[in-house]
Amino acid sequence: MYTIKDFDKTALIFRDEKITYKELLQSKEKYSKLLKMKKEVKISIFAENRPEWIYTFLASWSKGGTNVLIDAMATSDEVAYILNDSDTEIIFTTNKNEKTLFEALKTVKNSKEVRIINIDKIKEEDFKYDIGKYIKSEDEVGTLIYTSGTTGEPKGVMLTMGNLMNEINNTIKLGMVEKSEKLLVVLPFHHIYPLTATFLIPMSLGLTLVFVEKLTGEEILKIMNKYKINLIVAVPRIFELFHKSIMKQINSNKIIKLLHMISKKIYSLKVGKILFKKVHQKFGGEVGMFISGGAKLDKEIVQDFWAMGFKILEGYGLTETAPIVALNSRWGKIKAGSVGPAIPETEIKIVNEEILIKSGVVMKGYYKRPDATKKVIKDGWFYTGDKGYIDNEGYLFVTGRKKDTILLSNGENVNPEELEKNIIKTSELIKEIAVIEYNNQLLAMIHPDFKFARENNILNIEETLKWNVIDKYNLKASNYKKIGDIRIIKEELPKTRVGKIRRFKLKELLTETKKERIDIEEPNTEEYQIIKEYLKDFMQKEVYPDDHIELDLGMDSLDKVEFQNYIEQTFGFKINSEEMVNYSIIKDMVNLIEKKKLKIENKKTDWKELFNKSTDIELSQSALLLKLLRVVMKPITKFYFKLEVKGLENIPNEACLITPNHQSFLDAFLIVDSMNYDKIQKSYFLAKVKHFQSDFRKKIAKNSNILVVDINKDVKVALQKSAKLFDYNKNLILFPEGARSRNGKMMNFKKAFAILSKEKNVPVVPVVIDGAYEAYPIGSKIPKSKKIKIEYLKPIYPENMTYAEIQNKVQEQIQKRLENS
Repeated sequence: MYTIKDFDKTALIFRDEKITYKELLQSKEKYSKLLKMKKEVKISIFAENRPEWIYTFLASWSKGGTNVLIDAMATSDEVAYILNDSDTEIIFTTNKNEKTLFEALKTVKNSKEVRIINIDKIKEEDFKYDIGKYIKSEDEVGTLIYTSGTTGEPKGVMLTMGNLMNEINNTIKLGMVEKSEKLLVVLPFHHIYPLTATFLIPMSLGLTLVFVEKLTGEEILKIMNKYKINLIVAVPRIFELFHKSIMKQINSNKIIKLLHMISKKIYSLKVGKILFKKVHQKFGGEVGMFISGGAKLDKEIVQDFWAMGFKILEGYGLTETAPIVALNSRWGKIKAGSVGPAIPETEIKIVNEEILIKSGVVMKGYYKRPDATKKVIKDGWFYTGDKGYIDNEGYLFVTGRKKDTILLSNGENVNPEELEKNIIKTSELIKEIAVIEYNNQLLAMIHPDFKFARENNILNIEETLKWNVIDKYNLKASNYKKIGDIRIIKEELPKTRVGKIRRFKLKELLTETKKERIDIEEPNTEEYQIIKEYLKDFMQKEVYPDDHIELDLGMDSLDKVEFQNYIEQTFGFKINSEEMVNYSIIKDMVNLIEKKKLKIENKKTDWKELFNKSTDIELSQSALLLKLLRVVMKPITKFYFKLEVKGLENIPNEACLITPNHQSFLDAFLIVDSMNYDKIQKSYFLAKVKHFQSDFRKKIAKNSNILVVDINKDVKVALQKSAKLFDYNKNLILFPEGARSRNGKMMNFKKAFAILSKEKNVPVVPVVIDGAYEAYPIGSKIPKSKKIKIEYLKPIYPENMTYAEIQNKVQEQIQKRLENS
């Protein structure tokens, strides 16, 4: 059975203290003196990773106990569930976890019979029982580990000593670890993967384990350099963080980026190690290999690290299989994207896409759940619930989880992990993402990287994600894989400790209502009360100090402009866009106001006053290019699109807003073609500054009646410049939807045009574009020959109308005309 010998070397390094194998074995024997019990008594370990965790685990076995492993970060409810279900009689804990344990014991049946041993409070007189000499048999349960609960209620997995010894012996044959190595311990032992891969297997061979307490990149690199770590066993999430940081630096230097591309083509570990020597030095210079498990690792990460001279072994398994059943061998061929062939003495086959396992590592069953056991173990085969395939060389490829597969109403199957990986790699603004089916469409739940947003001055997170990330993904995705909507999630997504998303909890996040948070202490300042009352009235929502102005209160870009202006009017100082990003939490915003305020005079936003402030705009020297464009477009629109134009007489001679619906990329060209020269001469389009940064493009703008604004960075200035046009008796052509239709249906209009119309007292001319979507839908490369109609409706004058009334009337008139066409 399982034994650890005195290898006459350091076994553990914890907080710079070195513990030899001899000292470890002595501590195990000492800890066994804490235990007086019958064999197979359930002993729970509810503690963080530390040497005493190992002593306790081994001491329990030496007395014939069954170890029940509990996540050190579990809630009191989760702890209570495991203690009740496992029939625990003895529990080891620490000062750090004692409070949670006592809370859990309040709901544990027979809690008075549970003996608690606090590792931090053990006294010498407690070591009073005989040292155990019990040797557990192969059939006895060695450990009871509760599944992470990614799909529902956790179940206790009974792993026998035979299961664990099969796992240890067969993975050693593949060179998973070597005796001379120092292994970095970053994962909690309560999970089966780190239990075997970073404790039981390496300690049976005599490796040195080095503990990391703080899971930060800085701390990990510090420990690796200090102790010259050779091997890291971790989950994809950790390797993804390393990869993201390294690739960011590589991609910032054209020469290094080219070297990486060349090394990727050569695909030689030796070449990669030479070319990227500095990267190896950052990891301490001694790392020979990474081992990844617990979840699927992106193939590109494996290839990128290999190009830098790092070998990554990816494996596959489950808690029910102790866990590894497939692994790329240290000495054999490694296939990026594959978890390797089956380990020795293990059979893997695919039935109806599902991965089935037959091996000595397969669990005895689920504790007290014979029916659940029968559902997954049939005729000696364990049904994993995972989907995959085996290639002609016997390598296993895992493609997803059967229960996670989304079945759409059209019969298509979608693997959410595939979509999530494709989307997250396109933007650093996404920290976490989960795709689910919601209201008969695919919905992306996104937890943004707020630090990245601040560093890059991204004021409107949701708009940026929707149009710069998801929309670009949708253009390339198959129809059934397109994302229909997004939800921004303020907190991290629910995950297991090894980083797997707990998908069954995702929809709860969407249906949760904001409850009154009476435990949050509100600042007792005049500034806070003023801001709270203003926002409560303005956004029609309850307001709390830790609310995010966009994610909790739902502010859009225009709301933020109003809020900025309110702060300026009320407190006498200007708050810029960068500060709006950095102080987007209410209590932080109030702190800023308290520091910078020059007065307190509660005044609401006056758009008219804002628009009348002095603003410089550069009018075009001529509309020459627009007129030339009209000449070029005329035969195309006439013969190819058979363009029909009505209602030009409805454009007044005075300055006005022209507001077409937005169906396709053709719309602006069609509007130009539909007008006569006089109207073109005095009509302006808005354009984003990022499209007109070169001198050549700036010249185009000057000769094309294009007003260049930075809408994303400063909406306030963009609105002021737009309003200034009317002072010169110019027209402004504005697409109120803010973006092209993605499905041919008109989107809701934004209220900016209504504010401009009301405060500058200019009429709005609704414009109906019909047929442009059918001619040139988004994603198409070449426009189709389809009939297109443009109709200019009668102007709507803003007198005696509110912003909302103007907005609704314009939208309704265009919508009605489209429905009747």
